[in-house]
Amino acid sequence: MGGYIPDEKIEEIRSRADILEIVSEFVTLRKRGKSYTGLCPFHGEKTPSFTVNVDRQIFHCFGCGEGGNVIRFLMKINNLSFPEAVRSLAVKVGVDLPEREFRKERKEPGKREKLLQANRLAAGYFRDALNGPEGDRARTYLASRGIGAEALSRFSIGYARDGWHFLKDALGKEAVPAGIAEEAGLLVRKDRDWHYDRFRDRIMFPVLDLNGNVVAFGGRLLGNGEPKYLNSPETPVYTKGRVLYGLYDTKEDIRRADRAILVEGYMDLIALWEGGIRHVVASLGTALTREQVLILRRFTKNVVLLFDPDQAGRHAAERSLKLFLEEGIHGWVLRLPDGYDPDAYIRTFGPERLYGLVETAPSLTDYYIETIMGPGKTVEEKLERARTALPLICAMGDALQRTLLIRRISEYLGVSEELLEKEVRKRRFRKTPAGETAAPESKKEPLPDPLELSVIFCLMEHRDKWSSEDMKRLLPYFLDSRAKKLCRSWMEARQAGEAEPGMFLENLGNAEIRAKFYEMMMGETPFGEDVADRVMEDMARRLRERWFRFRHREIQRQLVEAQKKGDTERCHNLLEEKSRLLREELT
Repeated sequence: MGGYIPDEKIEEIRSRADILEIVSEFVTLRKRGKSYTGLCPFHGEKTPSFTVNVDRQIFHCFGCGEGGNVIRFLMKINNLSFPEAVRSLAVKVGVDLPEREFRKERKEPGKREKLLQANRLAAGYFRDALNGPEGDRARTYLASRGIGAEALSRFSIGYARDGWHFLKDALGKEAVPAGIAEEAGLLVRKDRDWHYDRFRDRIMFPVLDLNGNVVAFGGRLLGNGEPKYLNSPETPVYTKGRVLYGLYDTKEDIRRADRAILVEGYMDLIALWEGGIRHVVASLGTALTREQVLILRRFTKNVVLLFDPDQAGRHAAERSLKLFLEEGIHGWVLRLPDGYDPDAYIRTFGPERLYGLVETAPSLTDYYIETIMGPGKTVEEKLERARTALPLICAMGDALQRTLLIRRISEYLGVSEELLEKEVRKRRFRKTPAGETAAPESKKEPLPDPLELSVIFCLMEHRDKWSSEDMKRLLPYFLDSRAKKLCRSWMEARQAGEAEPGMFLENLGNAEIRAKFYEMMMGETPFGEDVADRVMEDMARRLRERWFRFRHREIQRQLVEAQKKGDTERCHNLLEEKSRLLREELT
């Protein structure tokens, strides 16, 4: 199991973890019967098919088939190896893992771990610098912007001193190689053997992923010069379009409000947060990406865009519209008066007034129609605006929402609703152009027979009722070699004292079969312990009867072939086998 951690430790960690609590850090879940459902974080979907079963401590997505226990979830969501996921979970649940159990890993930590450690140390250095004598100017500036001690602590704000090697020297004392710090985006290489600090004389804002790891930084220049804001480059642990600033700290507020206010920059987010508007997140000043929308959608489907009132902010709202429509996000646009960004507005007029604007903000579609598209003065302009709107209408997956938007644009432009619907249908159902071929569908090997899978499932569900001898008697009647192998593996696990279904399934090599078992485990157990014996006897009887039918048909087929060839000896042997089979069937 990973080579470094004893199985009993893994089981202790897994048994202490609450999968609902862990998954809820990444996905908004709602109770549905005995289970909890939400939007799958592993594939794009608009209708929740991701399910967590608390009783069994497993998850399963009925859309993409991904499933497993809490360790597999952490491996998948964070792209971790098995030992890394176990270690991460051990910290969360308070299980101490002795150093010796990780000695091989700790001798050679992976590249990701080294980069995250460098970022972690840098964030600590920047915080210490802000609180030290050298951070006096930075503290004065932050106080003038209304940023208090709570926000400084919550968002780990720091200060990069005005020098070429302060951070480099600090990391060197912690045995962080300059090459690793360079790859983390903290240092810049000037010549072959000389590095210098990337961030100098800047207020520093650490960027955290959903696990709380520092993956990047943003720096706001304290003095004069350019650029005013400097961000980390992309690194092996940081891709700009896949992280939202502040989400790690505000996701629970967003979940509770069931709404997010999306701003552009670090200072905008912190100004709103200081004003008591806590369900806020920032796009890091970049164009909103589909990956960011999908991450945000895990926590809410309601998003208010609060971008600057300049041309760039207008374009950002326009770019966001198509993404929101495609991914089923309900959007609103709050346009501030000219000359005010969110930070300046809240410091001038206060959070209550800003929140009032949030409550009355127009929907994203209304904003598009009235502000971006506009009415058009001539027939030609109206037609051009209608044609421009067609791709956005076609992007909407919800038929009712699409119909309402068509009607709204039709009334606004004075264009026939029927004609708009006709154009949308043509575009949505347009056939593949001549000369192009659809990508071939990947052919998946069919699953083993449902009866055989059900028998194995029952053996796992009611494992205390069936001995190894019972299972041995069933094995010959499996027709599918994969199911037979699986049943034999479960029998061996039972004999070795490792009969925990969740851990057994985690070691299955066949992902499709594993997903099918998790799907079966998600359902209600169709019968209780009191009738388990009768149900299993019935399934075993059906398994035997099916096997005998198959053998009779096979012998008959071979007998016909032998008769055609005139093979008397073969016919005689087959008739004897058929007679023996009949006697065995009667017993």
